[in-house]
Amino acid sequence: MSSKYVELGAGFFLTDVDSFTFEICDANSSEPDVYYGPLAWNGGVGPASSRRLALVEPSQANAYLAAMMAYDRDESEHPGDMPSWPATATVCTAGLEAGLADLHGRQFDSEEALVKAVRRLTRSMPRKIWSGSSSAARLESLKFATERMLGSNAESISRYEKIH
Repeated sequence: MSSKYVELGAGFFLTDVDSFTFEICDANSSEPDVYYGPLAWNGGVGPASSRRLALVEPSQANAYLAAMMAYDRDESEHPGDMPSWPATATVCTAGLEAGLADLHGRQFDSEEALVKAVRRLTRSMPRKIWSGSSSAARLESLKFATERMLGSNAESISRYEKIH
């Protein structure tokens, strides 16, 4: 469940995938790949859906995972928590089409540096304003999307609501 929301301009925002991985998304996409439930954004106002434009992952992830595997085999000390930064951006096809190609493969030392770089790019893009969705509105949007994917099976939708 996403709790982080950082406005980046042009309808783009930064959100968390987990405690150390982030993604840049488009809140205005007509082809969303994620629908946010009522608990997203800590229950506050935020996008109802989005499409991933870029994934931002810790640059040291592979080394950290190798250290954790060595620890699991009792070959070394616990490596501690995985650092989020520095992190490397991988821009998806949708992100390339949206004008974020300059970010692809770049390493960022902090969230602030990433946000500055994206905002520098979005300044020259057309302004897009999305209307924030309340928790209740996201639930309705999720019901609609679920119904579209599963058909109008009320039992499936009801079960989905209980889970989310």
